[in-house]
Order: sequence, then structure tokens, then C-alpha cells
Amino acid sequence: MAKDMQKIFQDLVSSMASFDEQDDFLEACMSLDQKKIRDVPLRYRIIALGFARRLSLEEVNEALGAHNCPRLYPRSFWEATLIFAFLHRISYDEWLGIQDACRDLYALSDSRKWFTGSRITFGELEAYVKEASDFSQRNLRTATLTAALQNSIERLGDSVSDLRFFLEENIHSFSEVREKTRYYFCKYLYFYIQERIERYFHACQTRHGINEALEDLLCLKVVTVLRRNLTMPDAEKHRKILDSSVSCGEIFSAFSYFFFDFVTLDWVEELMDCYGAPENIPVRHRQKLADVFRSRYPELRPLSDDAVLVRALEAQEEQMDTGNIRHSRSGELSVYAYIQGKKDIDRLTLMCFLLFFASNTNLDKNMELTPERLNSILSRCGYSILDPENDADWFVLEFLESDNGREFLQDVLDGYAQHHENSFLYRLYGNSIQYSDELARILLGPHKDKGAIKPD
Repeated sequence: MAKDMQKIFQDLVSSMASFDEQDDFLEACMSLDQKKIRDVPLRYRIIALGFARRLSLEEVNEALGAHNCPRLYPRSFWEATLIFAFLHRISYDEWLGIQDACRDLYALSDSRKWFTGSRITFGELEAYVKEASDFSQRNLRTATLTAALQNSIERLGDSVSDLRFFLEENIHSFSEVREKTRYYFCKYLYFYIQERIERYFHACQTRHGINEALEDLLCLKVVTVLRRNLTMPDAEKHRKILDSSVSCGEIFSAFSYFFFDFVTLDWVEELMDCYGAPENIPVRHRQKLADVFRSRYPELRPLSDDAVLVRALEAQEEQMDTGNIRHSRSGELSVYAYIQGKKDIDRLTLMCFLLFFASNTNLDKNMELTPERLNSILSRCGYSILDPENDADWFVLEFLESDNGREFLQDVLDGYAQHHENSFLYRLYGNSIQYSDELARILLGPHKDKGAIKPD
């Protein structure tokens, strides 16, 4: 495994640009000003090259794929016009004319149907996934709207009126983000949550392991209600669950713990919001929190789980009261934005979240995340399939093909996460930081008289 694991995450796809920014990128490239071109993301430079060389759509997509850039996506209003342009090999200036002729339709394409409220409920997540899936087959097979739009564009004539008709006819099928990636993210998240709901109802039926099942259901903000009303009829429990909010903070924290065995301050707050006091936190979660602190601060090892948590949480409260604690919810907010369709999910982020969801869910055989299945997903999203010569793809392939993916992940990543303040996965969320130093300040701050605690 002589790979530079830090390099895996160095070539992430840029955040999705706005409609106007994308136009500006192409304009900068077509100006032939080398200084401006250097600041343009590679994907847009390749698109500009397509215009300069009058490439076909197939040639442009091949060039994008060869450089690990997403292919042109027919459910993006802006990119649909590019697909039309390259299909008919029109010039950049002609495409600008098409843009002007169709720009009035662009505002209509941003009519979001899903997740428009201030919270995301499990019921809405379920409805979104089911509407976007094909029920002619079992297990929520993916619908083929993206492919249908691609085929429709390819059958168009070469006039602007033909394109306008297509855009108007399909106006509500367009998305600000790469919709297919959002769909797969939500689909595997749905499987992940649904399994935990099923475990809870099974525990209620057998009257065994209810508390443990509730602990696994923290991904929904319904645990407190269910715990306080154990005799609630099943039908009412179902309604409460469907109307409960998805806890994006808990999902992100579980994802972080899965990859790096560390916890975030957000997760500590989630537990406190749910359980009220350290002594009420389930034994399993108390042990997890305490073990994380002990692994980094040896002088805590003689203390009991409860003593470690009381000390940490008291220190956290004091730090927050004095305003000395920095707080970021970038990971939680990114998960929220992925589901809402406000933030694009780049190829690497998608793969890592799918690894997490699939590794923690007993999936039906035809939904298991194999290299073949993941390649199908990547291809449907317009991303290049797995390439073992690419460091990130090598990591994913080794994880999927290993006898124990969790052990492989631990061998490769655990040491890195323990010794680098900015873990590379965190770059997926806009350079948010691992809170190792922040947790150290929490533990140390008001307890200097008890002796310094130093990391391993």
C-alpha cells in the first residue's frame, strides 16, 4: 500500500459554479488571456477547448472523462445548451446567441419541488427517493430520466426554436445540481435510515433491545418522543417517524467516526440535546466518547467513562460561555445542502458517503455496493468509472474488494487521522477542521490545576 493517502483528496472537483460564473469561465478561456485562463477550473478549460477546436459532443465528453472531470449533464439547463452546441458543432459565438435566446427560461428551471422547508423529514426523503425510482423492478431501481433527456436532445433539429421547445417541455426536470448524484446519496441514506427503523419496530415486537435500537435511531430527531411513549401504538409511531427531522449532524458525525474514529463537538451536542445529561447517555455512546478522549490524552485513562464525560462537558460549557470556543457546522450543513439540492456532490464525496452507508446497512444483493455497482452509479452520474491507477479509486477498490473493509480502512486511515489537524476527508466540506485541538482546549481549559494533558 505504498500510496500517498493525502494525495487522494488533492484533486477534488471544484464547487459547482453559478450560471453566470460558468459563462465567465468560458469567456475568460475564449479571451486567450493566459493569466485569466490559469484561474479557470480544468473542466471549463476543456469545454472551451471543445469550442475552439469544434469538437463533437463525444470528443468533449471523452476529454472530460480522461481528466477525471464530469461529462456534460443533460439535467443541467446550462449544460443542456452545451450538449446541443457540441452535437451540432456550432461556434462559441453562435452558442452565446443561443444562451441569449433561451436565458428567459432559465429562471423557470429553478422551481424546487423537494425539501423546500426549514427541515428535512424522513417522510419527504422517502417520497423523493420513491418518486425518482422505477417500481417496475424491486428495490427502488433508478429511474432513467437523465438518459431520456439525453436521447431527446440528440433527436432535436439544429434550430434554436427546436432547443427552446425541448427546454420548455422539460423545464421542471432540470436541476441546479447534478441531480443523479443527489438521488444516489439520498437513496443509500434512505436505506441506511430505513434499516434502523425496521430494527426499532422489531425490538418493540420482541420487547428486546429497545434501548439499543433507539440509540441507532439518532439519525432521526424522534428518539426522545419514542422513549417517553413506549406504549404508543405502532401506527402513531410510524407517523411520528415520517414527520421527524433527519439529523444531518448525526449522519455527518457517524460518517466521521466511521472513517477516523473521532467525534465532533456537534455530535456531543446531539447527544446532550437528546439525553439531557451525561449520565443519561447510553453506555455504548458514553464508552465511545470516553475512549476517543482517552486515546488522545493518556492522563484521562484512569478515569471512568462518566468522569471523562463530565469533565469534558463542563469544560465545553465554560468555554462556550466565555466565547472562547470556535464552532463550525460545515459538515452538517453540507449534508443538509446535498439533500436539498443546493450543493453539488463531487465524485469523491459521493463515493465516500456511499461506502459509509453501504458498509452500515444490510442491503439486498442487487443493491450491494460492488465495484460493478459503483461503476454503474458513477457512469449514470456522468463521472468516470473506477480507475485503479488513480489513488482515490485505488483506495475505493481496495476497500470494496477486501475481506474486511473496516479493517482495511483502519489500517490505512486511522494513523493519518490521528496525526494531522486537517484530515483530508474534511476538505470535502470546505476546509472545516477536525476538532482535536479544540477538544484538547475543552479538556484543559478550566482544569489546569489537575495537571496538563498531552496528546500521544
